Amino acid sequence: MKKCLITGSFAPFTIGHYNLMLKACADFDVVYIKIGKSILKAKMFDPKQMQNGINFLLQKDNISEAKCIKVDKFPNFSCHLAKKLGCDCLIRGIRNKKDLKFEERLAKINLFLGINTLFYIDEDKYSSTKYKTLKAQGKDTIYLLPEGLKEYLVEK
Repeated sequence: MKKCLITGSFAPFTIGHYNLMLKACADFDVVYIKIGKSILKAKMFDPKQMQNGINFLLQKDNISEAKCIKVDKFPNFSCHLAKKLGCDCLIRGIRNKKDLKFEERLAKINLFLGINTLFYIDEDKYSSTKYKTLKAQGKDTIYLLPEGLKEYLVEK
């Protein structure tokens, strides 16, 4: 059984994250999505709120059980968690050259620690950074979120 781990702050979980998860689902039997805290990123959403929102989205789209997606928070390094969960690799999304440079450094560290990283290329138009920037300017951001997550956040 092939397993992978996708980690991030997911603040919020955008269409880009959703697309990354769907790509991983096509290639792996089990996809773990773990929400971590990043000291480099400002939080707009509580990790527990985003965990519940992602689970709501997956249930709404009928893919949680069918694709063995497990969403939770995590307190430690991604590579250690991936090994503990028996994952074959970490999954990371690449949108542009800046992402590639950053993720390549992390991938080399993770490889040194014994876990491979698999990159999926995605469009640059659906990022949580874009969400935060537009939100701070008072602009519309709802189009950056998957439908089921929009519904969850409106209910809260």
